Amino acid sequence: MSSSSNNPNPLLQANIFSRFFHCWLSSLITKSHKQGTLHLDDVYNLPDFLKSTPLTNKLEANWFDEIKRCPQNPNLLRATLRTMGWKLILFGLLLIPLESLNIVQPLLLIYFMKFFEPCSTMFFWQAWLAALAVIMVLRLSSHTMNNFSSGEITNLLANDANKVELVHYFLNYLWVAPLQIIVVIFLLWHFIKYITFIAIGYTLVLLLIQPLLSRLFLRLRTEVLKITDERVKIMSEIIKSMRIVKMYCWESAFERKICHIRTREIIKTTLFMMCTCIETVLSHSYISIIFLMMYGTMWLFDMKFDTLRLYGSFCYVPQESWIFSSTVKNNILFGKKYNYKLFQRVVHATALDIDFVQLPHGENTLVGDQGVMLSGGQKARVNMARALYHDADIYLLDDPLSAVDSKVSKHLFDKSIKYYLRDKIRILVTHQIQFLQGATKIIVLDNGEMIQMGTYEELLVSSPSFAQLLEDINQHEQQQQQPASLLNQQSMIGSISSEKDNVEEEDINSLPKNIETKQKGTVKLNVYVSYLRAGIGVSLGFLLIIIIFSTQQAITIYSNWWLAAWSNDESHHHNQNSTNCMVIQDKKNDRIYQMNDIEWNTYRNRRFYIFCVLVSILCFLIFLRTIVCQLICLNAGRVLHNKMFKRIIRCPISFFDTNPVVETQMTSVERILEYCSLDQEPPNQLTSKYRLPTNWPSQGRIIFENVSMSHSKELHSPLALHHISLIIESGEKIGIVGRTGAGKSSFIQTLFRMGTLVDGHIIIDNIDIGTIGLDDVRRRISIIPQDPILFTGTMRSNLDPFGLYSDVEIWNALEQVQLKKLVTDMMFNGLHSLVSESGSNLSVGQKQLVCLARAILKKSKILVIDEATANVDNVTDELIQRAIRDKFKECTVLTVAHRLRTVIDSDRIMVLSNGRLVEFDSPQVLLSNDYSHFSLLVEQTGIAEAEYLRTLANSSESYTRRKQDIYNLDDEPALETNEMDPLVPSLKSL
Repeated sequence: MSSSSNNPNPLLQANIFSRFFHCWLSSLITKSHKQGTLHLDDVYNLPDFLKSTPLTNKLEANWFDEIKRCPQNPNLLRATLRTMGWKLILFGLLLIPLESLNIVQPLLLIYFMKFFEPCSTMFFWQAWLAALAVIMVLRLSSHTMNNFSSGEITNLLANDANKVELVHYFLNYLWVAPLQIIVVIFLLWHFIKYITFIAIGYTLVLLLIQPLLSRLFLRLRTEVLKITDERVKIMSEIIKSMRIVKMYCWESAFERKICHIRTREIIKTTLFMMCTCIETVLSHSYISIIFLMMYGTMWLFDMKFDTLRLYGSFCYVPQESWIFSSTVKNNILFGKKYNYKLFQRVVHATALDIDFVQLPHGENTLVGDQGVMLSGGQKARVNMARALYHDADIYLLDDPLSAVDSKVSKHLFDKSIKYYLRDKIRILVTHQIQFLQGATKIIVLDNGEMIQMGTYEELLVSSPSFAQLLEDINQHEQQQQQPASLLNQQSMIGSISSEKDNVEEEDINSLPKNIETKQKGTVKLNVYVSYLRAGIGVSLGFLLIIIIFSTQQAITIYSNWWLAAWSNDESHHHNQNSTNCMVIQDKKNDRIYQMNDIEWNTYRNRRFYIFCVLVSILCFLIFLRTIVCQLICLNAGRVLHNKMFKRIIRCPISFFDTNPVVETQMTSVERILEYCSLDQEPPNQLTSKYRLPTNWPSQGRIIFENVSMSHSKELHSPLALHHISLIIESGEKIGIVGRTGAGKSSFIQTLFRMGTLVDGHIIIDNIDIGTIGLDDVRRRISIIPQDPILFTGTMRSNLDPFGLYSDVEIWNALEQVQLKKLVTDMMFNGLHSLVSESGSNLSVGQKQLVCLARAILKKSKILVIDEATANVDNVTDELIQRAIRDKFKECTVLTVAHRLRTVIDSDRIMVLSNGRLVEFDSPQVLLSNDYSHFSLLVEQTGIAEAEYLRTLANSSESYTRRKQDIYNLDDEPALETNEMDPLVPSLKSL
């Protein structure tokens, strides 16, 4: 989020008194009460000395110093103490008065109770003062924040911050607790003398047992956390890659996988929970057991009861763009203060100004997790803009030009890398050799080793391998632009407005709002009811909770009363004859006083045995209460988790475009219940009566009839596609091109029913895809996505999550994409070798080949290639293109590409601009018109590349053949269909 909000922190101006008693927070607390909740803008700016960056840098420096001092045994605690100083211990001094009040409280209560004893000599005013002191102590020892709802607290503090705060708080007990123990021992000695050693002994036993229990708990908790981490990691991968998951139709496979992991997690958690119940019983029954042991001892003995360093700041621009859920503006600022002039210079340097005109709310347009509202090129340029705005000393650029078209990539290289960063150190990794002439120094790598280094001219003369590399891809000629093309390029990427000193802020109310909702105030009753219903059922749950908690409290109160009555009886029996006051004795006290030794021992035994039974029952009820509550919570978590996941994974993709997928305690339950009622996509499958033939689509003929699509269901949301009508014949190879953000990816998503079809119909082999189940559409179309997505698991599960294919078929697919040797030699367990999160143990090219192997296995009649070679080198690109031509020659292939070489030999080229179809014809026809959109795109690649592209297009023999085939198909009669079949639309309009 941007830190440009102006809300000065009153802590900076607060005096000592205000800081000590936190009076400077009063206005914020008052606002919270009035509003019912606090918003991010209400929170004060963080003081510089509390910001994470300088503190992190300081801790890192102290850690490196610690490693130098103690290389064999560095200690993070010492590094932390040097970072924080002795502030933690100084804060711990505040615990002294707090813990002193906890000790003084029972002493005051004892003094106050003397007023009610027979023959008390305490004056009335003394009793009032003692009572007032007790009340004040009780209030002072209570935490003031209990007045706030858990929802308000949760909205202010994050989970981890709260845990760190608790750690700092409890660390001080390492020195506070011994002092407290010494004071308590002296007080106990004053009252019960040698019996004090019983309490000390029992406490020491617990302290000795605690490390053993802690090790057991730690081991069990570690096992639980490993499974939890596995589940969260996979769920995170699924959420981030939800668009691909839906296109592959893998929802059900991931449902089973998550359910299996969740079951293991529940089993381990149950075992851990059973052990923690024992600790809970020991903790909650500590006082009762102490009293039982002390009174039991006195009863028994007939005693009276009284590495690598980069110097300078650096910025890394990854190959795979990272976008978080917020506005485009916040993605660029990334927490830095907003500077209008700097922002406009960065936007112009990264060619985002035209995109801001196209986006519905310009720079303030909301994008979802991973930038799902943006195209690949737009995400890459937002990533670059963030780096430029950061103003670092060193820039590490991992091929940021691969995801954009040739015109924009040249603009980025010239305006961003060469000009804007001209005074910076720039390390650019790229497959696009045409930009190497602008490099100060070139490093050639092979298998992770540097084989040459020098300038472009030096390497061209001295390195045969470098010259051969350039020759192979026809990029060694001088790269120049025609004057007309340059002027056209400058006009298209020029700034849409001149810089101004002052700019009016856009009306915030007109901006799109994230549909994430927040509840105000306390947690509603229906949330607890829903949680209880999921855990055990409302009626049974309330009944159990009322019975168990009420019985436990009743036994606790009764056991305390029984112990107090026993103590009073001891006093009456032993001490009554020593009083000189004249009081009226009741019959019970007289009877106790007049008991002989045998009667008194019998009476004491009965008191002791009943107290033993009460303590035993109390321990059992504490255990029962703990186990029941934890089982209810565990089951509620299981039920709500499964329900929420099933709803989320089946909700429309528009939800993920505008929502990050979100808190502690019951506020989390509120969010879960909200997610459990999310809108769902249309049915995955229809009844068997409306099922498709197993071989559909058998031809792969695609018809768009006046199709308009939006990424949102909102009434006035902007269209991503505008009234597109076209026919793609069976077996055609279609190239889809256009400027970044032209609607290429939106066109593909519409084919998979990912967006909202505002108007028109999409017909595949005579069936309107809007009338059939989602799974029936998505399973029958193969896709090689722009971002090669792999999931945590095995190589086999990434290729065949449903287990539909044999090992022989999978090995055959891997062999066809030249990955068999890699899986056999480098991944030691073959098909069962582990794939890391997001496929991080494979290169981008290898991951893309795995996606190609998926498509080969699927054998669909329609293949969609969504800029699949944008992030790979030319060798991998050629391998993919050759495999596609060979394995999918009978299929209908739709290819979205920035590299025009990829689609220049297509049967027809579809040119999109601003969501509209502007051209659709063969490359030869489009290139014959010097003013066509496609001709301009070709010219923008440079003289040499444009000439080479024209040569490829003219040498293609498919043009005449495919054109004749299309004419022949148009003359053929339509397939015979059952007119009563509700899945088949009327074809008269076709």
